Order: sequence, then C-alpha cells, then structure tokens
Amino acid sequence: CAYACPTDAISMTDEGEVRKIWGREFKMITCSVCGKPYIPEAQVDWIVRTTGKERSFFDKCPDHR
Repeated sequence: CAYACPTDAISMTDEGEVRKIWGREFKMITCSVCGKPYIPEAQVDWIVRTTGKERSFFDKCPDHR
C-alpha cells in the first residue's frame, strides 16, 4: 500500500532488517544469495498460510530467483 499511495499518507522506512510501518516494526527476511533484506517475515507467514506456497520460495529475493 505504501508504494502505491498517491498521497504518501503511509510512512514506511526500512532500517537494516527492520521495516517500520503503521507504527509497528517488522523483521525482514534476507536473501540467501545477496543478503539483502527484502520482505517482512509476517508477510511471508501470511502468504504461506493463505496460499500454501512453500516457505522455501522466499529464501531468495526476486532478483535471484
């Protein structure tokens, strides 16, 4: 949502392995190839739970899949 918001009403910052958004902090998963933090662990948990996608799919960032 933060990326698409045309009014910049949603503030989001990534600081190392932590994403701050909506007054909360989320631990990021890092790519096993480049080490770049790229997706919140809570988001991966939700995707795995709701879609049945394998968690191992998220071991690599989109640039290294």
